[in-house]
Amino acid sequence: MLSDDLSLLLDSDIHSLCLNSDSLRQTCVDIIKDYIKRFLDGKTAQKSCRISSSGGLLRYLFEGMGGRGETLLTNGSRKVFLYDGLEETPIHCFIDAVDDGL
Repeated sequence: MLSDDLSLLLDSDIHSLCLNSDSLRQTCVDIIKDYIKRFLDGKTAQKSCRISSSGGLLRYLFEGMGGRGETLLTNGSRKVFLYDGLEETPIHCFIDAVDDGL
């Protein structure tokens, strides 16, 4: 996925997104990190967003924000979960951003 395309989608007014990429470029990881911060601060249009990718970049990004071994970031009703090494998809890592205050 190209960074311009990712930015366009994450900055859109689409209320629910599901994005999948086999591999992420570093520029995309930086965009996702900024998106997580904005999502938690309530500065995005999305009420839910799933971003998935193979490899460890999402885990690295998430642990850089929340600490080693952390799997949940919260701010009020907004939560971002990290799912890594799921049995049914062992090579994928998911980040789910949800607003429970719907």
